[in-house]
Amino acid sequence: VMATLSFVVVLVVMIGMIPMPERARAEGVVEPRELYFIHAGENGVATSVLSSGQSVDPFQEPIICSYNPDIEAKMRRLLAEKKLVKVQIDSAFSEDQALYMALLDRRVANEDRIRRTQAQLDALTIEAPSQGEWIAKEIEGRKNPYLKRGERLGLVASLENLFVRVAASQRVGPRIAEAFEKNQIKSVELRVRGRADAQFTGTIEDIFPAGTKELPSAALGYLGGGIIAVDMDDPQGKQTRENFFEVRIQPNEMPRIGGTLLSGQRVVARFEMLPRPLLQQWWRFFLQMAQQRLHS
Repeated sequence: VMATLSFVVVLVVMIGMIPMPERARAEGVVEPRELYFIHAGENGVATSVLSSGQSVDPFQEPIICSYNPDIEAKMRRLLAEKKLVKVQIDSAFSEDQALYMALLDRRVANEDRIRRTQAQLDALTIEAPSQGEWIAKEIEGRKNPYLKRGERLGLVASLENLFVRVAASQRVGPRIAEAFEKNQIKSVELRVRGRADAQFTGTIEDIFPAGTKELPSAALGYLGGGIIAVDMDDPQGKQTRENFFEVRIQPNEMPRIGGTLLSGQRVVARFEMLPRPLLQQWWRFFLQMAQQRLHS
């Protein structure tokens, strides 16, 4: 009896009182912090498009140059009208004051149309908004494509400033969020998926509560080889079955082995929290499971 009681007491102490390591795992994707989507500013036929994957700079050659013959012809008509109005104003200055005032108003309206038309011509040439890499999957491979105003053509991403967007499910997300709020996360270890040697650490910048169902990348869902359940009716594979927590992490350094991070890489994040007794960990897990079943 004494031996049994002693065993039970030791077991209760170990489970209910002795702190044990607590960890949580989730997957994320590397993304550039500075991301600019490029849209066509005006209708036109692209005469030159910079190849996707090239480094761009606002002071270098334009990303896209296009041509619209209607706008060009309109500008020629307006410039010819400007010259004609100038001659008429000079002639009417000393002969007909009423006509002179009317011609002045006409010149103002003409100059306003010229400015708007020049803005349309300028919109046919698209320059990089910042330094980065030009990614043009939308129009890559199309020869002299016709661009519609507002059409998305690609994006410019700065690859010098990257961060990690982690999608934490309802099973681990609340634990991570609570530990972050109470400053109980000891460390965050990151590992590039498929490269066990590429390991580094990071710092949590912010955690967004479970209020979205759209993954930052389809690679994090079941259809892309990830661990988060997605809606099978979504052809893109980015809509999840349940809301998830988004954790944004700033890498502290580059991977020790394997070079630098690349945009689009999948990352496994391991969150090391302050130790807690197993009984507390199991009790929290039980409450989460019960809550999920009630909501389902």
